[in-house]
Amino acid sequence: MLEELYSEEMRLFYVALTRSVYQCNIFIYNLFNNNKKFNNFYINKILNINNNFINFFYLKKYLLNNFNNKYISIKYIDIIKYKRNIKFLFNFDFFKDYKNIKFNNFINRKRIINYSNFKKNILNLYKSNKLNINNNLILPRGKNIGNFFHNILENIDFKKKLNINYILFKLNEFNIDKKFFFLIKNILFNLLNVKLKFINLSLVSNYINIYDKEFNFFLYLSKKINISFLNSILKKYDLVSRNSFRLINKGNCLYGYLNGIIDLIFINNNKYYIVDYKSNYIGNDFYDYNNINMFKFMCINRYDIQYLFYTIALHKFLKFNIFNYSYKNNFGGIYYIFLRGLLLDSNNKSFTGIYFIKPKFKLINILSKFFNKKSIFYEK
Repeated sequence: MLEELYSEEMRLFYVALTRSVYQCNIFIYNLFNNNKKFNNFYINKILNINNNFINFFYLKKYLLNNFNNKYISIKYIDIIKYKRNIKFLFNFDFFKDYKNIKFNNFINRKRIINYSNFKKNILNLYKSNKLNINNNLILPRGKNIGNFFHNILENIDFKKKLNINYILFKLNEFNIDKKFFFLIKNILFNLLNVKLKFINLSLVSNYINIYDKEFNFFLYLSKKINISFLNSILKKYDLVSRNSFRLINKGNCLYGYLNGIIDLIFINNNKYYIVDYKSNYIGNDFYDYNNINMFKFMCINRYDIQYLFYTIALHKFLKFNIFNYSYKNNFGGIYYIFLRGLLLDSNNKSFTGIYFIKPKFKLINILSKFFNKKSIFYEK
């Protein structure tokens, strides 16, 4: 069991190393004094050190003697000597913006913000704005059912037939009553087979290429965004933002790393599309998931913030990775698919449950300027 855990950790470490484009930096922090021996499985394995127990002095000497060359640079940073003004030095000009980062600023001032905690700390959600909806339960509500759908959709092959045994296994894993099996199976079938607006293709179509699932990103804000400015710019260029309540000015500014996970990215005709699955309950009737209600729901929950984060992340990623990339020609838009609201007709079209938006380029261009090269992307 322990060996399996080590193997899995090593695989993750390998993925982290091989994602580097320009330079990879590894920091080994000396938690002990130089002479105290310690056992680190990963360090021993990576460096091919046979001794089970090594001290930091031995490790430093070993690295300098065996790995210091024109491709690998080994540097020793004395924290006591430099105290809190450590400067991280890099070889490539691409990293010139990193050179003067102070250690205390790097640790304490760079916050990680995702849509969920942004919603808790910045958005002011008024209860009076909630839709008047039917409270009768058809499918369980809450985070668990949402996690269930996301877990299944992350792991199944869209091009293959749904595996009944796998769905039953996941129902048991997430402690969901098996009486919902046929309803859930139908929801998954509808999701995979519904013809999406504007492209008239389903996710199982051979004309759609599934690019990535669970696309994790970190966007680094090189400049602080004033909340008042953010309010004004969003209201000016985005319809959902214009019809939503204002962002409250708690922290005055937004800064740090913006983190998010895009459920699905697919390609059609050289355009990249984002899909976000929503298991949210709006009502018992399929008609409750019409365009007007979905628009209201987007406004109430300020999903404009979420899809703008997602758009900027993919826009910057594609700009870096695609030759002659343009937002107009290569970015398709975002599909919000409300899983409970899909009702397929004889042509596999659904007039409910699908909300599509493509943010204006001018807005994305303005907001993108606040993010610099330190943005990190991780493809699964």
